[in-house]
Amino acid sequence: MRILAALASLSLSFSALSAGSLTTLDVQENVVFFETSETKATSLSCVSSDNAALYSLSLNSDSGKAMYAMLMTAMSSGKAIEVISAGDCGIVDKVERAASIKFSEASMTATNKSQFNGTILENIKEPNLPLYNSSGFLSHDKRYFTHSKDSPSYRGMINNTNALNREVFLSGTPGSGWLTAIILPELKRDTNYAIIVEIDGVAHRFEGKFTQNRHNARPVMGLFKDTHIYTHSVGSETLAYVLASPAEVVSRGYGVPFYESVNVKFQIDTAPTNLEYNVEHHGKIEVLFGQPTP
Repeated sequence: MRILAALASLSLSFSALSAGSLTTLDVQENVVFFETSETKATSLSCVSSDNAALYSLSLNSDSGKAMYAMLMTAMSSGKAIEVISAGDCGIVDKVERAASIKFSEASMTATNKSQFNGTILENIKEPNLPLYNSSGFLSHDKRYFTHSKDSPSYRGMINNTNALNREVFLSGTPGSGWLTAIILPELKRDTNYAIIVEIDGVAHRFEGKFTQNRHNARPVMGLFKDTHIYTHSVGSETLAYVLASPAEVVSRGYGVPFYESVNVKFQIDTAPTNLEYNVEHHGKIEVLFGQPTP
């Protein structure tokens, strides 16, 4: 079992004391009690012996409601979770309080390969040329990430790209439709990265190691259509790749359906480069709204 640790302002240590599938889930007066299939590695002095396997969380906070939603997803999907202990019994006497919950990387990695065969999520591509869209912009122009006449473009400047080994929110939207492209910020060569795609609350993790070593090189999950020669105002030309439009991705069967929401995050172990064009930290997802057939 992997042990996760973080330091709070008072140097209090939080550890992932339990990981596994959810075995018990109970709600009593805005307090959630749950257990996982794996025995806790340690026990707190405030926890009674008959509550040794239990965790608690409160539904009176936004974070507690979010954790409860993840528990509901874990219960219905059977995915394993990791629980980060708060190190106290702050909600219910003699019951350990959960500080946070995450889906187990092992369970996400094991399930995400085959079910997405034949979609944009089947492979991560690392194009060695800039990207071009039908609105007439190259990917070393910020407008590439903020304008799209083909469909809504959920994008822009990504904050916290220097938050190494932590999940950083790329973009997302509620509603129903198809996810048709994911474009990450620029990465340095040999950066280990992960793309976390949450479809209707269920997370799927895709990992890679970046191999390119040039400006405008980014991990991309999408359907490449062809190349385009872009002519600059000064007369010079740039060869670029063109991603298929969201409508074309869906019509060719490569779109990934979602029925309630889609959210995309990423995780890296090396800070992205900073170059003079100032679009290195931009990224986006593309979607086509509609009603997929279950």
